[in-house]
Amino acid sequence: MDLQIRLGLGSKWGEITIPEPWRPKGRSPSSFRINLYVYLAKHSRDAVMTNQAVLVAMRMVLVCFCAPANMKQGYMMPATIICILRQRWLDMLRLALGKGASRSVGLFETLSRSDFPSNSQFDLRCRIELQRFSRLASMGYWSEISRAEPSASSTYLSFRGARVLPDSVEEDKFRPLPDQFVHLTGKRSLWIVNNLSEEVIDALEEGLAISRKPSRLHKGGPVSKHEKTVRWNSYLARRVWKTKEVSFLNKIVCKGRTTVKNRFLMWPPRTWTDLRLFLKILEMANCFIMALSTGPRASELLSWTTSSIAEDAEVADEIRGKTWKMVQSVHGIERSWPLPTVSQKAAVNQQRIVRLLAMVLDPDLSHQDVRDRTFPLWVVSFPQGTLTPLVNIGPELRWYVNAIGTMHLLDSQALTNHRFRKTIARLIAIAFVHSPRILIDIFGHSSIDMTISYIMTDPQIVADIREARSAIVKMMAKEAIRCADEMGGPAAGRFRETVRIARTMGDFSAESEDDLASMLTEAGRTWLKPRDGVICTKGRGVSGPCALGSKRVNTANCQVNCNHRLEEPTARAQANSAVIRCIEKVELADASGDLIQADIWERRLVENLRRFDSLVDSWQGHPTVDAACQKHQRGAA
Repeated sequence: MDLQIRLGLGSKWGEITIPEPWRPKGRSPSSFRINLYVYLAKHSRDAVMTNQAVLVAMRMVLVCFCAPANMKQGYMMPATIICILRQRWLDMLRLALGKGASRSVGLFETLSRSDFPSNSQFDLRCRIELQRFSRLASMGYWSEISRAEPSASSTYLSFRGARVLPDSVEEDKFRPLPDQFVHLTGKRSLWIVNNLSEEVIDALEEGLAISRKPSRLHKGGPVSKHEKTVRWNSYLARRVWKTKEVSFLNKIVCKGRTTVKNRFLMWPPRTWTDLRLFLKILEMANCFIMALSTGPRASELLSWTTSSIAEDAEVADEIRGKTWKMVQSVHGIERSWPLPTVSQKAAVNQQRIVRLLAMVLDPDLSHQDVRDRTFPLWVVSFPQGTLTPLVNIGPELRWYVNAIGTMHLLDSQALTNHRFRKTIARLIAIAFVHSPRILIDIFGHSSIDMTISYIMTDPQIVADIREARSAIVKMMAKEAIRCADEMGGPAAGRFRETVRIARTMGDFSAESEDDLASMLTEAGRTWLKPRDGVICTKGRGVSGPCALGSKRVNTANCQVNCNHRLEEPTARAQANSAVIRCIEKVELADASGDLIQADIWERRLVENLRRFDSLVDSWQGHPTVDAACQKHQRGAA
C-alpha cells in the first residue's frame, strides 16, 4: 500500500488510478481508474480468493512500474500497464480462479500454456505475458512462476513482432534451421523469384517511365511528389496483371488479408505503397535464396553491391564481395562466391530492383548512370521509402517470413544469418561423403577443424549424417546385388556366391534384398566408395593392403589386387582402357630391351585384366596378353 501511494497510483487498496499528468490527452478519466474488486469478485468463490487475486493483480501492476521491461525499451508507460491489465492480466486471473486454485498455491502457478491452446490474438497475448513474468522472475522481481511448458505443436509464437520463447529451451543462435521451415520457406521463395519477380519489376520500370513525364500542372516543369504519387496510383490501378486469381499466391503469400506492419498485403498492388511492400517481399526472397545457397557471413552478405554481379544473367555465375574473417586489414579482402542457377536469377533481379529504386528517388539518374554507379545490394526501401543500406538482416528476414506465412515452422531460436551457414553445413554433410572439403571452399575456412566443428556442432546433425549414410550404403549394396553377375574386382567371386546362396534359399523378395544388403554392410556401417565405380567391402576390425597395420580405410591408396575390392559394371570401360595402356607399355619396354619395366607393366596388365572375367575372354588370343598371363602363372607356381 505504501508503494502504491508513493507511486501516485491512488490511496485506496485494490483500486488503481493513473495521475492526470501521465494520461494521454483526449482520453476519459474513467479509463485510467480500475477497481480490481469489482471485476475479480464475480469470478472467485469466496472473499479470501478475491483478496488473493487482488493482491496478485496489484503486485503485477507495481512490479511493472518499478522493474525494467527489457534492456532496450526501459520502463513501461503507465497507460500501457493499465491497458494490459484490462485486456490480459485480469482475464488470466479469471482463468486461474476458474481452475479452482488452492490457497496454498499462487494463482500464477496454476497457469500453463495448455490454458491458451489456440493461435487467437488473445491466447498469443496471454502467452506473451507469461513470458514477461518469467523474465521478471529470472531477474529477481517476481516469485510466482507459471508452469508454462512449450506445446508440441507450437514452440515459437509471435504477435505483431513479439517473440514468445519457451522457458525450457536454451538459446542457441547458431543452430541449423528446421527442415520443414527451410523446405516451405525455400519453396515459396523460389516461387516468388520464378513467378512474381518479373511482373513486379516490370511494373516498377513502367511506372517509373510514367512518373518521369513532364508535368502538366507546371507547364513541363518538374513533377511534384504529390503528382508522382497520383501517377503511380493511377497506373497501378489500371494495370492488367498476368497473375490474377492464383490460389497458390493468395494462400501462401497474401493469405487474403495479412497484416504486415499495420498494412494489408493484397495482390495485385494498386498503390505505390502496396508496390513497395511487394518489392520488399522480392528483396527478402532473393536474400533468403542467396544466403541459403552461398552461406556468407552477415558482414560478407552486406558487402555485396550492384557492381558485384555481372550485367549478363547468363554469365553471372559468381558474386564478388569482401570478407573480414581472419584478415589483418580493416578494409577486408576481396573474395567471390559461386552462384547456382536460381541464385543467379535472384541476384540479377535484386540488381534491377535497387537500380530502379535509385532512379525513382533521383529523377536526374538515367539507366546508364545507375549502371556506372555502385549501390548496396540490400536496401531499406520499406517503410521509409529511401534507398538506405541495410545494416541488420535479421529483422527484415523475420518480417519476410511472417509475411509469407512460415513463421510457425521456425523454432524458438532467433533467425540469424549464421544459422544459414549451419544449415548449409548440415545439408552438405548429410548429402556428400567429402563434405568437409566442399565446405572449406564455400565458407572460406582456413582449417578443416573449423569446418568439422560446423558439422558436429549438434548431436542431431551427427545422427542425421549416420542415418543418411546408412541409407545410402544400403542402397549401393542393393544395386550391387541386382547386378551381381556383372560385378568385377577380387571380391566379385565371393560376393556372387553369397548372392547366389541367398537367392536359392527361398522366395527372394524386396524384403530379402534389404536383409541381405543390411547383412553385407553391417547395417549400413561398413561399405564405402573410395573412388567412382569402386566399392570397398572391408568390414570393421579388418585390415587391408591400403593401410597395412591399421584397420582404417585409406581411400587414397586403394589397391587393384585388394581382396575387399568390388567394382561396378561402369568401371569395366576404365579397366579395358588400363589394359590397352599396359599392353602399349609392355611392347614399348620389349622393343627397348628394358626387361625390368616390361616385367612391371606385365604385372599391372594381369591385375587390370583380372578385374572383370569378361575382359579375360575378350583379350584371349592377344600375343602380349597371353605371354604375360603365362609368365604370371609360372611365377605363381
